[in-house]
Amino acid sequence: MRTPKIHQLYSLIDWVNTNHNTNLQKLPLNMNPLISDSWLAGFIDADGCFLIRHSTLETSKKERISCSFVIEQRLIDPKSNEDYFTILNQIANLFSTKLLITNRNYYRINATSLNSIKQVINYLEQFNLRSSKYLDSLDWIEAAKIIIDNKHYTLEGKNQIDLFKNRMNRNRTIMDWKHLDKYWFYFYMNYP
Repeated sequence: MRTPKIHQLYSLIDWVNTNHNTNLQKLPLNMNPLISDSWLAGFIDADGCFLIRHSTLETSKKERISCSFVIEQRLIDPKSNEDYFTILNQIANLFSTKLLITNRNYYRINATSLNSIKQVINYLEQFNLRSSKYLDSLDWIEAAKIIIDNKHYTLEGKNQIDLFKNRMNRNRTIMDWKHLDKYWFYFYMNYP
């Protein structure tokens, strides 16, 4: 674990050790680099958001097409009263963006620059998500690549981005879970 939620795990370990006469050990926070394992992918599955914007500004009639990736997390863990700053600052640094504080007392990571979007893509291509959000990440990555290639204001680019945008998040009607097949196979082969 990498967040203050480790204290809830410690409480559970204490309870199990006391009530079941066991001696489970409490491991310290994982301080390895975020790029060394898939922990962040799970965090993104829980708290990340992929957004594609295609709109027209009313005042100038200019189109705006952009991608962003957002993580929001409360400032303080309510159980331990510890701050989430350390882990969220590490995530912001990994994605070459800033850690912000919202007016609702949340930390916010907002990857919008081409450089930060490329960093998010690099991570996601190495560590896949495992929820239905994986499908949104694939559409977001394809839309972001069109923007990175500077083809997003061509008719074909706009149409492709709109296709990706219109089938993401709540608009997704078809779920494909094939991306989990490799994990089930790994689990089946390694855990009798």
